[in-house]
Amino acid sequence: MSSKSNAESRCRIGMRQVLLLCLKRWFYLSLAVIALVKGLSAPPAAFAQEAKDLYNQALAQAQEGKLAEAEESANGLLTQASNQLSQVLTLRGNLRAQMGRFQDAAADLQLAIQLNPSESGAWTALATLLVQDGETAKYRTHCEEMLHRFNDTTDARVAAGVAKACLLMSSDLAPEDVILAEKLADKSVALTRKGEFFPGAA
Repeated sequence: MSSKSNAESRCRIGMRQVLLLCLKRWFYLSLAVIALVKGLSAPPAAFAQEAKDLYNQALAQAQEGKLAEAEESANGLLTQASNQLSQVLTLRGNLRAQMGRFQDAAADLQLAIQLNPSESGAWTALATLLVQDGETAKYRTHCEEMLHRFNDTTDARVAAGVAKACLLMSSDLAPEDVILAEKLADKSVALTRKGEFFPGAA
């Protein structure tokens, strides 16, 4: 076989490997975005009953695939639960991500983090979106900050969510951050009570 044929063959193999890697990343990302919506938790206890009902309605609509209706319900919550805006923005950000409106979703999640840096669901969802946008450097920095912020958590759901978000693309992280994420994953298992399961832990 000529050197030209060898070069063309290697090129085709290289392109195929890149394509497979992209498809693999997209597959895992799609699963992660879907899991985030399905794993959204119950409304905060601080919500008034009317706001709780609207929050649960948005969750039910999302799980039925009625994402536009779910977003409308979340919009209504912005006025009814003004004292818990970070949770509402996290909900709406996840819904918008599920709808493929990634920039709008990221804006909601970034604002949620600014309003309440302890809103772990916003951190984990934003990490997923940074992967979607191919923002490797931002993803690495975001995960580093998230791991150090939630490293001492005693909440199994939070530990699981942070670990999953940071191990989504562990090859993009610093080795010491991969170790932290793996330790958080172990902690989430140790803290999880029998019968508990967090499919989209956040």
